[in-house]
Amino acid sequence: MLIQVQKLKLDIETAMLELNQILRANEINFAVLAALPALLFAMILGWLLRASLSTSKGAEGRGRVAGLRRRMLLAEVERIILAYQYLEEQGQEEKMPWHYGMIIYLLNQFYKAVERHAIASGEWSSLRGDILDLANPKAGMIHKLAITARVERIYECIVPPRPK
Repeated sequence: MLIQVQKLKLDIETAMLELNQILRANEINFAVLAALPALLFAMILGWLLRASLSTSKGAEGRGRVAGLRRRMLLAEVERIILAYQYLEEQGQEEKMPWHYGMIIYLLNQFYKAVERHAIASGEWSSLRGDILDLANPKAGMIHKLAITARVERIYECIVPPRPK
């Protein structure tokens, strides 16, 4: 009888240890599950905050800073055209495709930046034609430089008139 009681006591202690291990493992699970809603909330809040901060329109927006960015895009187009013309004069044809690609890329950025403002001001059809002329691979670089000067000079959606 004593042996049976001791064996039963040992079995109970073993079962209690196993139960204790199971409870410890579940304690970690419950802690993780308790923190999960807070973690999920923080992730959603961070995603919303990032989305709200990254809606900057850059050169497409309104205001003085957006106007400055549009002018800087046009200046960058002009600078790349000058570099392309220099390469053409020097006969460095291996670098010319890269520069022409940059011209097209910058014109695309410029197109996107001024489209809404030019439509609102009624200058879109003329400005769009000038941008397409700048993208024309058959047009000469001197002609393209004249177009960039004209675009910078006459379109109010790019350079608004200065108050007197």
